[in-house]
Amino acid sequence: MIGRESLCIVARELHPLCRERYVSLSGLERAAWILPPLGSSLCQVIEQCLMQVGMQMPANLVESNSVTATLSLLLTSDAVAMLPESVVRAHLSASLLVRLPVAMGDSSVGFGILYRRGNR
Repeated sequence: MIGRESLCIVARELHPLCRERYVSLSGLERAAWILPPLGSSLCQVIEQCLMQVGMQMPANLVESNSVTATLSLLLTSDAVAMLPESVVRAHLSASLLVRLPVAMGDSSVGFGILYRRGNR
């Protein structure tokens, strides 16, 4: 592992949940979500983060393994997503996306580099 990346829950700037000072778990459970494919390593990390705060995996979800598609869906719908902060930093700075005020505990994921044996 090289390091850790913080995850955050984001939505479009005018999302209904953005009006709340603190987003409740029930509000998040009712929201539409965009998640990486079920069973993927990032989805497993997201599931662990949600379970830490007592939330089940969302029932209303769209699976996407494309960051570009996920960002496009976030900007044009009322869906939310949990993404690495580095992926959404520019969108947060431009006020296109908003980090939802949710206390998630340790919501970070490790990252590294994989090499094919003999091809370093």
